[in-house]
Amino acid sequence: MSLTTLTVGPSSGGFGTMTFEAFLDFKSASQGNQGFVLPKCSCAFSRFSQQRVDLVNGANTTDVPANSAGLWFQPPTDNTTVTLTMKGVTGDTGTRISKTAPLIVFWDTASVPSEITITASGALNGCLLTWL
Repeated sequence: MSLTTLTVGPSSGGFGTMTFEAFLDFKSASQGNQGFVLPKCSCAFSRFSQQRVDLVNGANTTDVPANSAGLWFQPPTDNTTVTLTMKGVTGDTGTRISKTAPLIVFWDTASVPSEITITASGALNGCLLTWL
């Protein structure tokens, strides 16, 4: 297991620094085991919250906490078939995102989106949403 650390800040919004730590566990593919990424975030402010979600086939819309600065989205690293697209508003064609790697996005805190949508091409259990 290895530890990768990324520190961001101080932000122009005065929220201080954030440190992201991702523990990477790689197991032998010949043994049929998949690796995983386990993110841990420590923030100098009280916005941080995590939730596990199971995506359904189609649009998966979730409300964005009003005081959030961004999102860390982690799909299961053993996902090889379900494609994922992140969308901002209904009707948006969106942007294809990685099936397995984490996505980190920060938005303008003066204009936090009310919701985001992740469209999945099939059911996908065990995704992690971390609101920053």
